[in-house]
Amino acid sequence: MYKVTGSGFPTVTEIEYCKIGKSIVGQSNWSGATVGDIRIASGAETPNFKKALRTGAVLPLNPYIQTEKVVSAVHSNWNLTGPRGVNCTMSSDMTATHIPHNLMVPSDKQISLWLEKAGYDPDQYCMEAAGRLATRYFDAGTFVAELRETIMSFKGLLKRFITLLTSPNLDLLFNAWLEVRYAWRPLYGDIQTFIKTVNRPRKKFPLYKERTGRSLTYSEHTKTQMGGGVYDLSVDLNVNVSARGNVYSKYAPAAFRVMPLTTAWELIPLSFIIDWFFSVGDALTRIEAYVEFPDLICSGGYYLDYSINARADNFRLSGWTGSLNCTATGHGWAKGRNPASSSPNVKFNPHLGIAELIDLLAIARQLLFKK
Repeated sequence: MYKVTGSGFPTVTEIEYCKIGKSIVGQSNWSGATVGDIRIASGAETPNFKKALRTGAVLPLNPYIQTEKVVSAVHSNWNLTGPRGVNCTMSSDMTATHIPHNLMVPSDKQISLWLEKAGYDPDQYCMEAAGRLATRYFDAGTFVAELRETIMSFKGLLKRFITLLTSPNLDLLFNAWLEVRYAWRPLYGDIQTFIKTVNRPRKKFPLYKERTGRSLTYSEHTKTQMGGGVYDLSVDLNVNVSARGNVYSKYAPAAFRVMPLTTAWELIPLSFIIDWFFSVGDALTRIEAYVEFPDLICSGGYYLDYSINARADNFRLSGWTGSLNCTATGHGWAKGRNPASSSPNVKFNPHLGIAELIDLLAIARQLLFKK
Protein backbone atom coordinates (compact mmCIF):
# COMPACT_ATOMS: atom_id res chain seq x y z
CA MET A 1 0.00 0.00 0.00
CA TYR A 2 2.95 2.33 0.38
CA LYS A 3 6.39 2.66 -1.11
CA VAL A 4 9.67 4.17 0.11
CA THR A 5 12.08 5.69 -2.39
CA GLY A 6 15.50 7.31 -1.83
CA SER A 7 19.12 6.84 -2.69
CA GLY A 8 19.92 3.16 -2.76
CA PHE A 9 17.92 0.58 -0.80
CA PRO A 10 15.56 1.91 1.87
CA THR A 11 16.87 1.71 5.38
CA VAL A 12 14.88 0.87 8.50
CA THR A 13 15.02 4.54 9.47
CA GLU A 14 13.56 5.59 6.10
CA ILE A 15 10.73 3.09 6.46
CA GLU A 16 10.04 4.39 9.94
CA TYR A 17 9.95 7.93 8.56
CA CYS A 18 7.20 6.88 6.16
CA LYS A 19 5.23 5.23 8.95
CA ILE A 20 5.68 8.32 11.10
CA GLY A 21 4.49 10.44 8.20
CA LYS A 22 1.33 8.38 7.91
CA SER A 23 0.79 8.62 11.64
CA ILE A 24 1.29 12.40 11.67
CA VAL A 25 -1.37 12.94 9.02
CA GLY A 26 -3.77 10.90 11.06
CA GLN A 27 -3.92 7.48 9.43
CA SER A 28 -1.35 5.18 10.98
CA ASN A 29 -3.36 2.11 9.94
CA TRP A 30 -4.60 3.42 6.58
CA SER A 31 -8.20 3.31 7.82
CA GLY A 32 -10.87 5.66 6.50
CA ALA A 33 -14.21 5.80 4.74
CA THR A 34 -14.73 2.81 2.49
CA VAL A 35 -17.34 2.09 -0.15
CA GLY A 36 -20.18 0.15 1.36
CA ASP A 37 -23.91 -0.32 1.80
CA ILE A 38 -25.33 -0.88 5.27
CA ARG A 39 -28.97 -1.61 6.07
CA ILE A 40 -29.99 -1.75 9.71
CA ALA A 41 -33.39 -2.25 11.35
CA SER A 42 -33.81 -1.88 15.09
CA GLY A 43 -36.91 -2.16 17.25
CA ALA A 44 -39.80 -4.52 16.68
CA GLU A 45 -42.52 -3.58 14.22
CA THR A 46 -45.97 -4.44 15.52
CA PRO A 47 -47.09 -7.46 13.45
CA ASN A 48 -49.71 -6.53 10.84
CA PHE A 49 -49.83 -3.01 12.29
CA LYS A 50 -51.57 -1.23 9.39
CA LYS A 51 -54.05 -4.06 8.86
CA ALA A 52 -54.92 -4.00 12.56
CA LEU A 53 -55.56 -0.26 12.41
CA ARG A 54 -57.96 -0.71 9.51
CA THR A 55 -59.97 -3.18 11.57
CA GLY A 56 -60.22 -0.73 14.48
CA ALA A 57 -57.64 -2.12 16.87
CA VAL A 58 -55.97 0.52 19.05
CA LEU A 59 -52.55 -1.05 19.48
CA PRO A 60 -49.60 -0.21 21.71
CA LEU A 61 -46.96 1.37 19.52
CA ASN A 62 -43.52 -0.17 19.56
CA PRO A 63 -40.60 2.19 18.82
CA TYR A 64 -39.31 1.35 15.37
CA ILE A 65 -36.50 2.63 13.18
CA GLN A 66 -35.09 1.40 9.89
CA THR A 67 -32.12 2.88 8.08
CA GLU A 68 -30.07 2.56 4.93
CA LYS A 69 -26.62 4.11 4.86
CA VAL A 70 -24.50 4.05 1.72
CA VAL A 71 -20.96 5.27 1.06
CA SER A 72 -21.24 5.57 -2.69
CA ALA A 73 -17.85 6.97 -3.78
CA VAL A 74 -14.42 7.46 -2.21
CA HIS A 75 -11.01 8.47 -3.50
CA SER A 76 -7.55 8.96 -2.00
CA ASN A 77 -4.60 10.50 -3.77
CA TRP A 78 -1.57 11.75 -1.89
CA ASN A 79 2.17 11.93 -2.46
CA LEU A 80 4.29 13.13 0.45
CA THR A 81 8.05 13.56 0.62
CA GLY A 82 9.65 13.65 4.04
CA PRO A 83 13.12 13.88 5.57
CA ARG A 84 16.00 12.13 3.73
CA GLY A 85 13.87 12.07 0.57
CA VAL A 86 11.47 9.44 1.90
CA ASN A 87 8.39 9.32 -0.34
CA CYS A 88 4.96 8.01 0.83
CA THR A 89 2.25 7.63 -1.82
CA MET A 90 -1.32 6.44 -1.91
CA SER A 91 -3.96 6.24 -4.63
CA SER A 92 -7.21 4.32 -4.21
CA ASP A 93 -10.86 4.33 -5.23
CA MET A 94 -11.77 1.93 -2.43
CA THR A 95 -10.96 4.00 0.64
CA ALA A 96 -10.73 7.67 1.59
CA THR A 97 -7.84 7.33 4.00
CA HIS A 98 -8.18 10.60 5.93
CA ILE A 99 -11.97 10.72 6.23
CA PRO A 100 -13.38 8.75 9.20
CA HIS A 101 -15.73 5.98 8.18
CA ASN A 102 -18.15 6.73 11.05
CA LEU A 103 -18.51 10.25 9.66
CA MET A 104 -19.86 8.87 6.37
CA VAL A 105 -21.99 6.19 8.07
CA PRO A 106 -23.82 8.09 10.83
CA SER A 107 -25.06 6.31 13.92
CA ASP A 108 -28.72 6.26 14.97
CA LYS A 109 -27.75 8.71 17.71
CA GLN A 110 -26.39 11.10 15.09
CA ILE A 111 -29.59 10.80 13.06
CA SER A 112 -31.60 11.64 16.19
CA LEU A 113 -29.43 14.75 16.63
CA TRP A 114 -30.16 15.81 13.04
CA LEU A 115 -33.88 15.44 13.72
CA GLU A 116 -33.56 17.65 16.78
CA LYS A 117 -31.57 20.29 14.90
CA ALA A 118 -34.12 20.27 12.07
CA GLY A 119 -36.87 21.03 14.61
CA TYR A 120 -38.62 17.66 14.65
CA ASP A 121 -41.29 17.79 17.39
CA PRO A 122 -43.72 14.84 17.24
CA ASP A 123 -45.61 15.95 20.36
CA GLN A 124 -46.46 19.27 18.70
CA TYR A 125 -47.67 17.51 15.54
CA CYS A 126 -49.82 15.12 17.58
CA MET A 127 -51.35 18.01 19.51
CA GLU A 128 -52.27 19.65 16.21
CA ALA A 129 -53.65 16.35 14.87
CA ALA A 130 -55.78 15.91 18.01
CA GLY A 131 -57.15 19.41 17.53
CA ARG A 132 -57.88 18.69 13.88
CA LEU A 133 -59.73 15.49 14.84
CA ALA A 134 -61.79 17.36 17.43
CA THR A 135 -62.70 20.17 14.99
CA ARG A 136 -63.29 17.96 11.96
CA TYR A 137 -66.92 19.06 11.71
CA PHE A 138 -68.93 22.21 12.46
CA ASP A 139 -67.86 24.46 15.35
CA ALA A 140 -71.35 25.51 16.37
CA GLY A 141 -70.24 27.29 19.55
CA THR A 142 -67.88 29.72 17.82
CA PHE A 143 -70.28 30.26 14.92
CA VAL A 144 -73.12 31.29 17.24
CA ALA A 145 -70.82 33.47 19.35
CA GLU A 146 -69.65 35.34 16.25
CA LEU A 147 -73.05 35.44 14.54
CA ARG A 148 -73.68 39.11 15.40
CA GLU A 149 -70.36 40.20 13.84
CA THR A 150 -71.07 37.99 10.84
CA ILE A 151 -74.43 39.67 10.23
CA MET A 152 -72.91 43.15 10.70
CA SER A 153 -70.37 42.37 7.97
CA PHE A 154 -73.20 42.44 5.42
CA LYS A 155 -74.22 45.96 6.46
CA GLY A 156 -72.90 48.48 3.93
CA LEU A 157 -71.11 45.76 1.94
CA LEU A 158 -72.26 47.08 -1.44
CA LYS A 159 -71.31 50.67 -0.56
CA ARG A 160 -67.83 49.61 0.59
CA PHE A 161 -67.35 47.62 -2.57
CA ILE A 162 -68.34 50.51 -4.85
CA THR A 163 -66.12 52.96 -2.93
CA LEU A 164 -63.18 50.60 -3.23
CA LEU A 165 -63.67 50.41 -7.00
CA THR A 166 -64.24 54.12 -7.60
CA SER A 167 -61.97 55.78 -5.00
CA PRO A 168 -59.33 53.30 -3.88
CA ASN A 169 -56.71 54.32 -1.33
CA LEU A 170 -54.33 52.52 1.02
CA ASP A 171 -56.70 52.49 3.99
CA LEU A 172 -59.57 51.09 1.92
CA LEU A 173 -57.30 48.42 0.47
CA PHE A 174 -56.07 47.37 3.92
CA ASN A 175 -59.63 47.33 5.29
CA ALA A 176 -60.81 45.21 2.38
CA TRP A 177 -57.88 42.83 2.85
CA LEU A 178 -58.67 42.27 6.53
CA GLU A 179 -62.39 41.94 5.83
CA VAL A 180 -61.77 39.22 3.27
CA ARG A 181 -59.24 37.45 5.50
CA TYR A 182 -61.16 37.55 8.78
CA ALA A 183 -64.82 37.90 7.84
CA TRP A 184 -65.61 36.37 4.46
CA ARG A 185 -62.98 33.65 4.36
CA PRO A 186 -64.03 32.21 7.79
CA LEU A 187 -67.69 32.43 6.74
CA TYR A 188 -66.92 30.52 3.55
CA GLY A 189 -65.07 27.93 5.64
CA ASP A 190 -68.04 27.61 8.01
CA ILE A 191 -70.37 27.02 5.06
CA GLN A 192 -68.08 24.34 3.68
CA THR A 193 -67.76 22.69 7.09
CA PHE A 194 -71.52 22.78 7.60
CA ILE A 195 -72.07 21.05 4.26
CA LYS A 196 -69.38 18.49 5.17
CA THR A 197 -71.10 17.88 8.52
CA VAL A 198 -74.54 17.39 6.98
CA ASN A 199 -73.09 14.99 4.40
CA ARG A 200 -70.79 13.15 6.82
CA PRO A 201 -70.89 9.33 6.66
CA ARG A 202 -73.54 7.95 8.99
CA LYS A 203 -71.83 4.60 9.37
CA LYS A 204 -69.82 4.22 12.55
CA PHE A 205 -66.18 3.58 11.76
CA PRO A 206 -64.03 1.20 13.81
CA LEU A 207 -61.33 3.85 14.19
CA TYR A 208 -61.14 7.59 13.63
CA LYS A 209 -57.76 9.08 12.81
CA GLU A 210 -56.10 12.32 11.83
CA ARG A 211 -52.58 13.37 10.92
CA THR A 212 -50.49 16.51 10.49
CA GLY A 213 -46.99 16.96 9.21
CA ARG A 214 -44.08 19.18 8.32
CA SER A 215 -41.31 19.31 5.76
CA LEU A 216 -38.07 20.14 7.55
CA THR A 217 -34.52 20.77 6.36
CA TYR A 218 -31.15 21.02 8.05
CA SER A 219 -27.74 21.68 6.54
CA GLU A 220 -24.29 22.52 7.78
CA HIS A 221 -20.81 23.12 6.44
CA THR A 222 -17.84 22.46 8.70
CA LYS A 223 -14.11 22.80 8.19
CA THR A 224 -11.83 21.25 10.81
CA GLN A 225 -8.07 21.09 11.14
CA MET A 226 -7.05 17.48 11.62
CA GLY A 227 -3.87 15.85 12.86
CA GLY A 228 -2.99 18.86 14.98
CA GLY A 229 -3.30 21.24 12.03
CA VAL A 230 -1.74 18.95 9.41
CA TYR A 231 -4.66 18.93 6.97
CA ASP A 232 -8.22 20.27 6.64
CA LEU A 233 -11.37 18.17 6.71
CA SER A 234 -14.38 19.86 5.06
CA VAL A 235 -17.87 18.37 5.37
CA ASP A 236 -21.11 19.40 3.65
CA LEU A 237 -24.28 17.88 5.12
CA ASN A 238 -27.85 18.20 3.83
CA VAL A 239 -30.83 16.64 5.60
CA ASN A 240 -34.49 16.57 4.53
CA VAL A 241 -37.21 15.36 6.88
CA SER A 242 -40.85 14.51 6.21
CA ALA A 243 -42.31 14.60 9.73
CA ARG A 244 -45.80 13.68 10.88
CA GLY A 245 -48.02 13.17 13.89
CA ASN A 246 -50.87 10.62 13.95
CA VAL A 247 -53.75 10.23 16.39
CA TYR A 248 -56.34 7.41 16.63
CA SER A 249 -59.56 7.02 18.60
CA LYS A 250 -62.68 4.87 18.58
CA TYR A 251 -64.79 7.88 19.53
CA ALA A 252 -66.44 9.78 16.67
CA PRO A 253 -65.74 13.54 16.42
CA ALA A 254 -68.72 15.71 17.44
CA ALA A 255 -70.82 16.76 14.47
CA PHE A 256 -71.85 20.13 15.98
CA ARG A 257 -69.10 21.00 18.40
CA VAL A 258 -69.66 23.31 21.38
CA MET A 259 -66.56 23.80 23.50
CA PRO A 260 -66.13 26.88 25.72
CA LEU A 261 -62.34 27.20 25.85
CA THR A 262 -61.64 27.47 22.14
CA THR A 263 -64.73 29.61 21.58
CA ALA A 264 -63.63 32.05 24.29
CA TRP A 265 -60.14 32.20 22.79
CA GLU A 266 -61.49 32.90 19.30
CA LEU A 267 -63.53 35.83 20.67
CA ILE A 268 -60.48 37.57 22.17
CA PRO A 269 -59.43 40.40 19.80
CA LEU A 270 -56.24 39.66 17.86
CA SER A 271 -55.83 36.23 19.49
CA PHE A 272 -55.00 34.89 16.04
CA ILE A 273 -51.79 36.96 16.08
CA ILE A 274 -50.66 35.22 19.27
CA ASP A 275 -51.36 31.87 17.56
CA TRP A 276 -48.92 32.86 14.83
CA PHE A 277 -46.15 32.60 17.43
CA PHE A 278 -47.45 30.46 20.31
CA SER A 279 -49.66 27.37 20.05
CA VAL A 280 -52.27 28.65 22.54
CA GLY A 281 -55.31 27.77 20.40
CA ASP A 282 -53.99 24.26 19.71
CA ALA A 283 -53.32 23.70 23.40
CA LEU A 284 -56.85 24.77 24.41
CA THR A 285 -58.39 22.54 21.75
CA ARG A 286 -56.25 19.64 22.97
CA ILE A 287 -57.46 20.16 26.56
CA GLU A 288 -61.02 19.74 25.32
CA ALA A 289 -59.99 16.76 23.21
CA TYR A 290 -58.99 14.95 26.41
CA VAL A 291 -62.70 14.83 27.22
CA GLU A 292 -63.82 13.98 23.70
CA PHE A 293 -61.28 11.20 23.03
CA PRO A 294 -60.28 9.48 26.29
CA ASP A 295 -58.64 6.59 24.40
CA LEU A 296 -56.50 8.74 22.10
CA ILE A 297 -53.35 7.01 20.83
CA CYS A 298 -50.58 9.24 19.43
CA SER A 299 -47.54 8.43 17.33
CA GLY A 300 -44.82 10.50 15.75
CA GLY A 301 -43.14 9.41 12.56
CA TYR A 302 -40.56 10.64 10.10
CA TYR A 303 -38.77 9.86 6.88
CA LEU A 304 -35.29 11.39 6.69
CA ASP A 305 -32.84 11.42 3.81
CA TYR A 306 -29.35 12.84 3.94
CA SER A 307 -26.29 13.42 1.80
CA ILE A 308 -22.71 13.94 3.00
CA ASN A 309 -19.75 15.18 0.97
CA ALA A 310 -16.36 15.21 2.72
CA ARG A 311 -12.95 16.33 1.56
CA ALA A 312 -9.49 16.16 3.13
CA ASP A 313 -6.85 18.46 1.62
CA ASN A 314 -4.46 21.37 2.24
CA PHE A 315 -1.62 19.26 3.67
CA ARG A 316 1.00 21.17 5.67
CA LEU A 317 3.74 19.85 7.94
CA SER A 318 7.26 21.06 8.62
CA GLY A 319 9.81 18.82 6.97
CA TRP A 320 7.26 17.29 4.60
CA THR A 321 6.12 18.43 1.16
CA GLY A 322 3.54 17.16 -1.27
CA SER A 323 -0.20 17.01 -1.77
CA LEU A 324 -3.11 15.30 -0.06
CA ASN A 325 -6.57 15.03 -1.62
CA CYS A 326 -9.15 12.55 -0.31
CA THR A 327 -12.89 12.68 -0.98
CA ALA A 328 -15.94 10.67 0.07
CA THR A 329 -19.64 10.82 -0.76
CA GLY A 330 -22.40 9.20 1.24
CA HIS A 331 -26.18 9.19 1.39
CA GLY A 332 -28.96 7.29 3.05
CA TRP A 333 -32.34 7.39 4.69
CA ALA A 334 -33.98 6.60 7.97
CA LYS A 335 -37.61 6.14 8.87
CA GLY A 336 -39.08 5.68 12.29
CA ARG A 337 -42.19 5.72 14.43
CA ASN A 338 -42.43 6.28 18.16
CA PRO A 339 -45.17 6.70 20.73
CA ALA A 340 -45.81 10.40 21.29
CA SER A 341 -47.78 12.66 23.55
CA SER A 342 -50.42 15.20 22.62
CA SER A 343 -50.21 16.97 25.97
CA PRO A 344 -51.49 20.56 25.76
CA ASN A 345 -48.21 22.42 26.07
CA VAL A 346 -48.01 25.96 24.74
CA LYS A 347 -44.89 26.16 22.57
CA PHE A 348 -43.16 28.84 20.55
CA ASN A 349 -44.16 27.82 17.06
CA PRO A 350 -43.78 30.78 14.66
CA HIS A 351 -45.32 30.54 11.21
CA LEU A 352 -45.35 33.88 9.41
CA GLY A 353 -45.94 34.01 5.69
CA ILE A 354 -46.51 36.84 3.23
CA ALA A 355 -50.24 36.97 4.06
CA GLU A 356 -49.57 37.29 7.79
CA LEU A 357 -47.04 40.08 7.22
CA ILE A 358 -49.63 42.00 5.18
CA ASP A 359 -52.10 41.42 8.03
CA LEU A 360 -49.66 42.97 10.50
CA LEU A 361 -49.14 46.02 8.27
CA ALA A 362 -52.88 46.47 7.84
CA ILE A 363 -53.61 46.12 11.57
CA ALA A 364 -50.76 48.47 12.48
CA ARG A 365 -52.08 51.02 9.98
CA GLN A 366 -55.54 50.82 11.50
CA LEU A 367 -54.27 51.19 15.06
CA LEU A 368 -51.85 54.04 14.35
CA PHE A 369 -54.17 56.11 12.15
CA LYS A 370 -57.48 55.29 13.79
CA LYS A 371 -59.69 58.35 13.91
